[in-house]
Amino acid sequence: MPCVHLKQLIQLCEEHQLKVGGSDVVHFVCEQCGQQEVCPDVMIDEYDARSGERASADASEANADSA
Repeated sequence: MPCVHLKQLIQLCEEHQLKVGGSDVVHFVCEQCGQQEVCPDVMIDEYDARSGERASADASEANADSA
């Protein structure tokens, strides 16, 4: 469970539609609390949901194009 500071960071990203990405796992470390969060679950869940929607849309377009 992330500390209050990391929760604020996650909330800031959501409010301003900021996305964190990279080719590897992203680690957030709060030096004030000594806590670490790996790719916050909120952002990963949102990414997974959008990726699933995008894959479905792409498949629908491909089927429409081949018809």
